[in-house]
Amino acid sequence: MKQTALLLTTLALGLTGCVNTPEADPYRHIQIVDSSEVTSCKLIGNLSTNAMAPYGMFSGTAHDTVIELARKQGFKMGATHLVLNAPGKDGDYVTMTGRAYTCAP
Repeated sequence: MKQTALLLTTLALGLTGCVNTPEADPYRHIQIVDSSEVTSCKLIGNLSTNAMAPYGMFSGTAHDTVIELARKQGFKMGATHLVLNAPGKDGDYVTMTGRAYTCAP
């Protein structure tokens, strides 16, 4: 009987943890689109990000990092869509600029 009660209590606490877990990446819903897709949207601002450019087998990660940082920055601005320029390089950093928009659903 005690084992059953302990099991049920553990299960209940585990499920409570799942319900209260916040969304891991709340900025992932922000869409990266071409400028032609935001013609009826409202520009809310410019964004600029950079990340240290790794070397060797990790060289692709800087590009992914600047896109992730742009999404985070857009989320903080209240954006629903981003139009990003091609990444550039500034010394040891990969840079990216773009514009943040809010678009009606």
